[in-house]
Amino acid sequence: MKQTGFFLVWRDGGGTPTHKHSTLAAARAEAERLTLMHGGEFHVLASVATATKRNVDWSEHDHAEELPF
Repeated sequence: MKQTGFFLVWRDGGGTPTHKHSTLAAARAEAERLTLMHGGEFHVLASVATATKRNVDWSEHDHAEELPF
């Protein structure tokens, strides 16, 4: 299934990005704002793909039908 890409703003040696920007322009504006506020370099990164694990394995326990709740 196709997903919509997004952009992140990241500072090398900084924390983990927490906000997904839906447009390149928004990410660039945020990188500029952060650079003016904190100095240093902020990078605009683009998502290129998403990995998803879809299967879940269940194993029933012998006492599952006898639980008191």
